[in-house]
Amino acid sequence: MNHEMKLSRRWLLGAGPAALAEAGLLTAPVAKASTAKQEIHEPLADFKYSLEPSKGWTGPGGSAKEVTVDEFPISKSIAGVSMRLLTLQPGALRELHWHPNADEWDFVISGSAEIGIFGAHARSKVMQFQEGDVAFINQGFGHYIKNTGDAPLKMIVLLNSPFYQEVSLSGWLGANPAGLVADNLNLSPAAVEKLPTSIRGIITERVAQVYQYEHRRN
Repeated sequence: MNHEMKLSRRWLLGAGPAALAEAGLLTAPVAKASTAKQEIHEPLADFKYSLEPSKGWTGPGGSAKEVTVDEFPISKSIAGVSMRLLTLQPGALRELHWHPNADEWDFVISGSAEIGIFGAHARSKVMQFQEGDVAFINQGFGHYIKNTGDAPLKMIVLLNSPFYQEVSLSGWLGANPAGLVADNLNLSPAAVEKLPTSIRGIITERVAQVYQYEHRRN
Protein backbone atom coordinates (compact mmCIF):
# COMPACT_ATOMS: atom_id res chain seq x y z
CA MET A 1 0.00 0.00 0.00
CA ASN A 2 1.26 3.50 -0.80
CA HIS A 3 2.08 5.29 2.51
CA GLU A 4 1.48 8.66 0.88
CA MET A 5 -2.14 7.85 0.16
CA LYS A 6 -4.73 9.69 2.09
CA LEU A 7 -6.46 7.47 4.66
CA SER A 8 -10.13 8.07 5.04
CA ARG A 9 -11.87 7.66 8.38
CA ARG A 10 -14.09 4.96 6.85
CA TRP A 11 -11.01 3.03 5.67
CA LEU A 12 -9.38 3.18 9.14
CA LEU A 13 -12.50 1.83 10.79
CA GLY A 14 -12.87 -1.01 8.28
CA ALA A 15 -9.24 -2.01 7.92
CA GLY A 16 -8.02 -5.13 9.67
CA PRO A 17 -4.78 -5.54 11.66
CA ALA A 18 -2.85 -6.75 8.60
CA ALA A 19 -3.76 -3.67 6.55
CA LEU A 20 -2.94 -1.35 9.46
CA ALA A 21 0.45 -3.03 9.93
CA GLU A 22 1.20 -2.70 6.22
CA ALA A 23 0.34 0.96 6.45
CA GLY A 24 2.76 1.39 9.32
CA LEU A 25 -0.02 2.33 11.71
CA LEU A 26 0.21 -0.74 13.88
CA THR A 27 3.41 -1.97 15.50
CA ALA A 28 3.94 -5.13 17.49
CA PRO A 29 4.33 -4.61 21.25
CA VAL A 30 7.84 -5.02 22.58
CA ALA A 31 8.08 -7.59 25.37
CA LYS A 32 9.68 -6.18 28.53
CA ALA A 33 11.83 -8.35 30.72
CA SER A 34 10.30 -9.02 34.14
CA THR A 35 12.18 -7.27 36.94
CA ALA A 36 10.11 -8.79 39.79
CA LYS A 37 12.13 -10.99 42.16
CA GLN A 38 10.82 -14.49 42.60
CA GLU A 39 9.99 -15.07 46.28
CA ILE A 40 11.03 -18.29 47.94
CA HIS A 41 8.66 -19.61 50.60
CA GLU A 42 9.51 -22.24 53.15
CA PRO A 43 7.32 -25.36 53.08
CA LEU A 44 4.47 -25.48 55.58
CA ALA A 45 5.17 -27.29 58.83
CA ASP A 46 2.93 -30.08 60.10
CA PHE A 47 -0.23 -28.59 61.60
CA LYS A 48 -1.63 -31.79 63.12
CA TYR A 49 -0.92 -33.18 66.59
CA SER A 50 -2.40 -36.24 68.29
CA LEU A 51 -3.36 -35.00 71.75
CA GLU A 52 -5.13 -38.10 73.08
CA PRO A 53 -2.08 -40.45 73.07
CA SER A 54 0.35 -37.75 74.25
CA LYS A 55 2.11 -37.94 77.58
CA GLY A 56 0.56 -36.25 80.57
CA TRP A 57 -0.60 -36.68 84.11
CA THR A 58 -2.88 -39.63 84.89
CA GLY A 59 -4.36 -40.62 88.25
CA PRO A 60 -7.42 -42.15 89.89
CA GLY A 61 -9.43 -38.93 89.49
CA GLY A 62 -8.68 -38.34 85.80
CA SER A 63 -5.95 -37.21 83.45
CA ALA A 64 -4.46 -34.13 81.81
CA LYS A 65 -2.75 -34.46 78.40
CA GLU A 66 -0.78 -31.42 77.35
CA VAL A 67 0.72 -29.95 74.19
CA THR A 68 2.79 -26.77 74.11
CA VAL A 69 5.04 -25.10 71.55
CA ASP A 70 7.77 -27.61 72.49
CA GLU A 71 5.73 -30.53 71.13
CA PHE A 72 3.86 -28.58 68.44
CA PRO A 73 6.20 -25.82 67.15
CA ILE A 74 3.77 -24.40 64.58
CA SER A 75 1.47 -23.26 67.40
CA LYS A 76 3.94 -20.47 68.18
CA SER A 77 3.94 -19.11 64.63
CA ILE A 78 0.16 -19.41 64.31
CA ALA A 79 -1.14 -17.99 67.56
CA GLY A 80 1.03 -18.88 70.53
CA VAL A 81 -1.20 -21.34 72.34
CA SER A 82 -0.95 -24.33 74.62
CA MET A 83 -3.67 -26.93 75.00
CA ARG A 84 -4.81 -29.58 77.44
CA LEU A 85 -7.17 -32.50 77.16
CA LEU A 86 -8.69 -32.75 80.64
CA THR A 87 -10.64 -35.80 81.79
CA LEU A 88 -12.32 -35.94 85.21
CA GLN A 89 -14.00 -39.01 86.65
CA PRO A 90 -17.45 -38.58 88.27
CA GLY A 91 -17.17 -36.46 91.41
CA ALA A 92 -13.51 -35.58 90.80
CA LEU A 93 -12.27 -32.02 91.18
CA ARG A 94 -9.55 -30.11 89.32
CA GLU A 95 -8.11 -28.24 92.26
CA LEU A 96 -8.31 -24.48 92.46
CA HIS A 97 -5.48 -22.85 90.51
CA TRP A 98 -4.69 -19.85 88.31
CA HIS A 99 -2.55 -19.05 85.27
CA PRO A 100 -0.23 -16.05 85.64
CA ASN A 101 0.58 -15.86 81.92
CA ALA A 102 -2.61 -16.60 79.97
CA ASP A 103 -6.37 -16.41 79.57
CA GLU A 104 -8.18 -19.75 79.40
CA TRP A 105 -10.95 -21.16 77.22
CA ASP A 106 -12.66 -24.43 78.24
CA PHE A 107 -14.76 -26.42 75.76
CA VAL A 108 -16.87 -29.27 77.15
CA ILE A 109 -16.59 -32.24 74.79
CA SER A 110 -18.79 -34.54 76.89
CA GLY A 111 -20.22 -34.69 80.40
CA SER A 112 -21.26 -31.94 82.79
CA ALA A 113 -19.19 -29.63 84.93
CA GLU A 114 -19.28 -27.00 87.63
CA ILE A 115 -16.73 -24.23 87.21
CA GLY A 116 -16.09 -21.67 89.91
CA ILE A 117 -13.93 -18.56 89.47
CA PHE A 118 -12.77 -15.77 91.75
CA GLY A 119 -10.98 -12.50 91.12
CA ALA A 120 -9.83 -9.45 93.02
CA HIS A 121 -12.11 -7.53 95.38
CA ALA A 122 -13.88 -10.71 96.59
CA ARG A 123 -15.58 -11.30 93.25
CA SER A 124 -16.62 -14.89 92.59
CA LYS A 125 -19.10 -16.88 90.51
CA VAL A 126 -20.11 -20.54 90.03
CA MET A 127 -21.78 -21.81 86.84
CA GLN A 128 -22.90 -25.14 85.39
CA PHE A 129 -21.69 -26.38 82.00
CA GLN A 130 -22.89 -29.10 79.63
CA GLU A 131 -21.66 -30.69 76.43
CA GLY A 132 -20.92 -28.03 73.81
CA ASP A 133 -20.55 -25.15 76.30
CA VAL A 134 -17.51 -22.87 76.42
CA ALA A 135 -16.08 -21.14 79.47
CA PHE A 136 -13.70 -18.17 79.51
CA ILE A 137 -11.41 -17.43 82.48
CA ASN A 138 -9.35 -14.25 82.69
CA GLN A 139 -5.62 -14.41 83.22
CA GLY A 140 -4.82 -14.61 86.92
CA PHE A 141 -8.36 -15.54 88.01
CA GLY A 142 -8.51 -18.51 90.40
CA HIS A 143 -10.77 -21.33 89.21
CA TYR A 144 -11.72 -24.95 89.79
CA ILE A 145 -13.53 -27.53 87.66
CA LYS A 146 -15.68 -30.33 89.07
CA ASN A 147 -17.38 -33.24 87.33
CA THR A 148 -21.01 -33.10 88.46
CA GLY A 149 -22.28 -35.96 86.29
CA ASP A 150 -22.32 -39.76 86.40
CA ALA A 151 -19.98 -40.16 83.38
CA PRO A 152 -16.42 -38.95 82.74
CA LEU A 153 -16.08 -35.25 81.96
CA LYS A 154 -13.88 -34.49 78.95
CA MET A 155 -12.78 -30.94 78.11
CA ILE A 156 -10.37 -29.12 75.85
CA VAL A 157 -8.47 -26.40 77.74
CA LEU A 158 -6.87 -23.72 75.55
CA LEU A 159 -4.53 -20.97 76.79
CA ASN A 160 -3.17 -18.05 74.76
CA SER A 161 0.45 -18.65 75.67
CA PRO A 162 2.89 -21.06 74.01
CA PHE A 163 3.97 -22.33 77.44
CA TYR A 164 1.79 -23.70 80.23
CA GLN A 165 2.13 -22.05 83.65
CA GLU A 166 0.02 -22.76 86.71
CA VAL A 167 -0.09 -21.82 90.38
CA SER A 168 -2.21 -24.25 92.39
CA LEU A 169 -3.78 -23.42 95.73
CA SER A 170 -2.11 -26.36 97.46
CA GLY A 171 1.25 -25.46 95.94
CA TRP A 172 0.83 -21.86 97.05
CA LEU A 173 -0.03 -22.97 100.59
CA GLY A 174 3.05 -25.17 100.73
CA ALA A 175 5.37 -22.45 99.40
CA ASN A 176 4.46 -19.88 102.07
CA PRO A 177 5.30 -19.82 105.78
CA ALA A 178 2.58 -21.27 108.02
CA GLY A 179 2.29 -18.00 109.93
CA LEU A 180 1.66 -16.01 106.73
CA VAL A 181 -1.02 -18.48 105.61
CA ALA A 182 -2.68 -18.38 109.05
CA ASP A 183 -2.76 -14.57 109.10
CA ASN A 184 -4.09 -14.18 105.54
CA LEU A 185 -6.72 -16.91 105.79
CA ASN A 186 -7.63 -16.21 109.42
CA LEU A 187 -6.88 -19.79 110.48
CA SER A 188 -5.38 -21.26 113.62
CA PRO A 189 -1.90 -22.83 113.44
CA ALA A 190 -3.51 -26.24 114.03
CA ALA A 191 -5.79 -25.76 111.02
CA VAL A 192 -2.90 -24.64 108.80
CA GLU A 193 -0.98 -27.83 109.65
CA LYS A 194 -3.80 -29.88 108.12
CA LEU A 195 -3.77 -28.00 104.82
CA PRO A 196 -2.15 -29.66 101.77
CA THR A 197 1.36 -28.48 101.00
CA SER A 198 1.97 -30.17 97.64
CA ILE A 199 0.18 -29.84 94.30
CA ARG A 200 -2.89 -32.10 94.20
CA GLY A 201 -3.83 -31.55 90.54
CA ILE A 202 -6.95 -33.68 90.28
CA ILE A 203 -8.67 -34.61 93.50
CA THR A 204 -10.64 -37.85 93.63
CA GLU A 205 -14.32 -38.00 94.58
CA ARG A 206 -13.62 -39.12 98.15
CA VAL A 207 -11.27 -36.21 98.86
CA ALA A 208 -13.61 -33.77 97.16
CA GLN A 209 -16.49 -34.92 99.37
CA VAL A 210 -14.35 -34.31 102.48
CA TYR A 211 -13.53 -30.82 101.22
CA GLN A 212 -17.20 -30.08 100.70
CA TYR A 213 -18.09 -31.42 104.17
CA GLU A 214 -15.44 -29.28 105.85
CA HIS A 215 -16.61 -26.26 103.84
CA ARG A 216 -20.23 -26.73 105.04
CA ARG A 217 -19.03 -27.05 108.63
CA ASN A 218 -17.19 -23.77 108.43
